[in-house]
Amino acid sequence: MLKSPFTNCIAILVLATIAWGQSSIDEKIKQEQKWLSNENLPPSVKGIVEQRIAKLQQAKIIESQIEATQQYRDAHPDLSQGDKAAINATLSQLKTKLDGLLSQAPSQPAQVPQGVSQGGDQNKLQPSTALEGAANNAKSGADVKAGAASSSQNQNKDQNGNITGCLSGSTDNYALTDLVNGKQYKLRYKPMDDNALALLKAALKDATRHDVQVVGTKDEPGGTIEVAQVGQDNGPCTLLESSSLIAATSTSTMKTLAKAGATTIVRRRNGEPTDVFNEAAQTLALYTVLGAIDPTDFSKVSGDPLGLLQRQVNVKTETARTDKQLTAPANNSGSTSPVVRPGIQTLLGIGLASGAVQQQNSGTGLTLSTSPYSIAAALNGGDTDQNYKNYAVYQRLGASATFNVQGQTNPDPTQVSRRQLENWSARLRLTPDRSTRSQGFQDELGKTTIPADLGREGVTKDQLLIALGENQKVRDAVTAFAEDPKWLTKLLADNKDSADDKLESTLEQELIAHVQTDFIPQVAGQPIPKTDQFSILIANLGAAQQKHQAAAKTFEDLATEYSQKFEATLAYTNQYQLSQSPYSTIMFLADKHAGTGLTFTANAGVSLYQNPKLSLNQTTFRDFSTAFSAQQRLFRSPFLVNSLNESPVTASLAGSYQYLNEYAGVKGKKADVGTVTLKVEFPVAGGVSLPLSVTYATSPQDQALKSSSYTHGDFGLTFDLDKLYTILHAPQ
Repeated sequence: MLKSPFTNCIAILVLATIAWGQSSIDEKIKQEQKWLSNENLPPSVKGIVEQRIAKLQQAKIIESQIEATQQYRDAHPDLSQGDKAAINATLSQLKTKLDGLLSQAPSQPAQVPQGVSQGGDQNKLQPSTALEGAANNAKSGADVKAGAASSSQNQNKDQNGNITGCLSGSTDNYALTDLVNGKQYKLRYKPMDDNALALLKAALKDATRHDVQVVGTKDEPGGTIEVAQVGQDNGPCTLLESSSLIAATSTSTMKTLAKAGATTIVRRRNGEPTDVFNEAAQTLALYTVLGAIDPTDFSKVSGDPLGLLQRQVNVKTETARTDKQLTAPANNSGSTSPVVRPGIQTLLGIGLASGAVQQQNSGTGLTLSTSPYSIAAALNGGDTDQNYKNYAVYQRLGASATFNVQGQTNPDPTQVSRRQLENWSARLRLTPDRSTRSQGFQDELGKTTIPADLGREGVTKDQLLIALGENQKVRDAVTAFAEDPKWLTKLLADNKDSADDKLESTLEQELIAHVQTDFIPQVAGQPIPKTDQFSILIANLGAAQQKHQAAAKTFEDLATEYSQKFEATLAYTNQYQLSQSPYSTIMFLADKHAGTGLTFTANAGVSLYQNPKLSLNQTTFRDFSTAFSAQQRLFRSPFLVNSLNESPVTASLAGSYQYLNEYAGVKGKKADVGTVTLKVEFPVAGGVSLPLSVTYATSPQDQALKSSSYTHGDFGLTFDLDKLYTILHAPQ
């Protein structure tokens, strides 16, 4: 589609703005790096410059993430409301983080007390002589507090209140790790008593240029001094311990998550399994850290892949539909019911049946059904959601043809000839598309809170990832683990001949094992701000999952209700007869659901001879017909393997009336013809059903030989490619 010059100009301006933002940050980094190379700057000022560079580099990464996320959102206008809400929430979080980073640059250098230095392992941070003297000579807690306050008056504060450092080590040898850039400061200072902690606080502030709060100390080796931001009740910082991380991988949540990931990967092993691995691995890594931080709240988190629920409901709703006509119409060979369903086949339907509801002598008919959409989709990349939206108008049209294949042992749809053609039919759907993929359903969905509730889990996970991003090493470890599927590629290659269930079991164990061997060693010992924020977010994740599950159930109810709305179609059929004149039928078809699985179908139409034969008492008007059926959904077919396939066993009672004008007043003929049919249909596999019916008729439609009543049975086999395609592409 061509864009107007105005649209192109706008696009160029947007891209130019993004590029300017990136170059602006790059320029700032270059300027700071020039200052850093200035030998005349004292160490304390260089420390500030280093921090500014680290924050600008982090801002550049976040800006790139924002740009990529916006481009993805704009390139996919077919995203569901839930996906859009999740993406917009992520963008909001990233923009807030970016604004915070760009506004955090200290405006004045902090004065580092005598004896304080920063750098690598050999650099030691000593409290100044003045501070040490104050600690040793303090007469009361008030004196110490006053000294600490005085020391803090001229220091700059973190404008966003981010947790910036974690202090760990023994009571006389501390290591302070900056969570932004991973830099460590070595501290050798042992508080003489609790009052001296205030002086340690001042020394830390001088070293890190952040307000910090020392919460407490532990005397045992390997203990931690817990540091949090002043002015916030952020709780303690702690180190990720290997034992806690390993314990998290043994929880039921992680096992469920690993099983779900293994199942999905194996089902796509002949396609692109690494795409699935990336998402599964990231979630496994994230959940491992969360389980170590807060085991109690983490135990309430579900490991089920809830993001699939909506798509699974789509599959269930589509396979449960029974509104499509796959066998021949009532007046043809291979018909099993006097009524014609109004649904239109989107891709392809095949019906092979032996019977003839309105004929005394049964025949075998092969019926092929499709729509122009199937051709448009095939020429443009297949039956994708985008194509379904782009070519929606083509789905209003349907076409079918019935061939008489009586006497053929193995009827082949590709080998039928024009001479076998009994009829062809064209349809126009009068009512909106009742599929969950339709724009009408999306509009109905947009009026509810379902999309927002479905997106809550993703938003919370993004918030957790952003919170973990305070520690660059942890964030990098999560990314590295998710982007390294080499072992998976080898495992799938080594087990290419293994059965799915066996490979799924193996892969489930391997996913957990690789978390333990490849991921945990990279994050063990890393400091994490164990703040109330994490506990709240983890608890929110569990609550969001419950919202997600409730929304999925509401979505299923809405989808079922929408698919069962009134449906109407106008059909035109051209009928060929070997011994009779050809004629055309115009018929109105309608479906109405009455709840509890009961569906009423009504047909009404007229037939017109194209070339009436006066010798046979024919006029242009051939007949008027009407039919009515009540179909009851009984239960899900017991023959189905796929758990998402909801194709039901149905039973229907149908009746029809037909007035044949050419037989009116003719001795030995019946102008009024009625039929009653009892039909049961059994789905036996994905998209495959077996219809069985028994019909009683007062007279056959063609009374050239006989006009007496009759009873006979009909059976068939139908193949619905729409359902089969949906099942084969079902999310697991």
